[in-house]
Amino acid sequence: MVERFMEQFDAIQAAALDQRLRKPVEKDKLERFTHTDLMKAEEFIKCMQVLYTSTMCVSSDKSPTCSQIIPILAKLEAHFRRCDEDSFFTSSIKEKVCGSLQKRYQDENLQKFLKEATMMDPRFKGRLDGEAATDIWDRLEKAAVANATAAVAQPPTEDPKAHSEVDDADMDKPEKYLRKIQKSPLEKLFENEDRELQQAASQAGRFPSITEQVQKALEIYKRLKRDTLPNLSALSEKYLCVPASSTPSERVFSCAGHAISQERCRIAPEKANMIIFLQKNS
Repeated sequence: MVERFMEQFDAIQAAALDQRLRKPVEKDKLERFTHTDLMKAEEFIKCMQVLYTSTMCVSSDKSPTCSQIIPILAKLEAHFRRCDEDSFFTSSIKEKVCGSLQKRYQDENLQKFLKEATMMDPRFKGRLDGEAATDIWDRLEKAAVANATAAVAQPPTEDPKAHSEVDDADMDKPEKYLRKIQKSPLEKLFENEDRELQQAASQAGRFPSITEQVQKALEIYKRLKRDTLPNLSALSEKYLCVPASSTPSERVFSCAGHAISQERCRIAPEKANMIIFLQKNS
């Protein structure tokens, strides 16, 4: 909303100068938009943009895992830390946001779980270091051993998708796999960190091209067995399946509200279940 205000600020100012509007404004003593309002809007967008992107990350339907909570909180705390060059308006916003962030995820058991989930996510496993990281790795090791020990007595189950074949008709359509890749909100949020990693890798040695990276990834993938890292894989399912927020489930409730209404009060439960499933998985 504020971004649209900035985009239309010139038009708003021009309309405010219209004689047909100036008389009612002067009569009712209404305040007009000034250059100060525009400056505050710019500061507000610059300050709150990262919070909006973070909300998009944890509200995603495709990858709303809780492993991103700790890195996002660290990102927000660094962004909303007050600086000497901040104006009074920006400082007041940062103070309120920081006060709200400090009240989040204070439960000790929840903190441990979120940090363990962060370590189990390949994207963020290097975000935590020091003694805290050592303690987290120790807890994950014990959890992996416990899971592996409990799974010894259970007979292995075969994955029904293991022998599924790829449709040849789909493989003949290369345009299906050549879609333009767009950055997700999470990639946008941590693009500076990713850029620093790429620069560090290029300084350490020649940074491989995209073709070389793909070839290397394929060679590693070919050498990996199906049961590679089974203990960590089972542990990852425990942590990475936890959503970062309740937004995806709220969307399902909203979808159910549209499918089951007063106009469709006689719909069978099985039919409603099918409609909601198709809407969320199509």
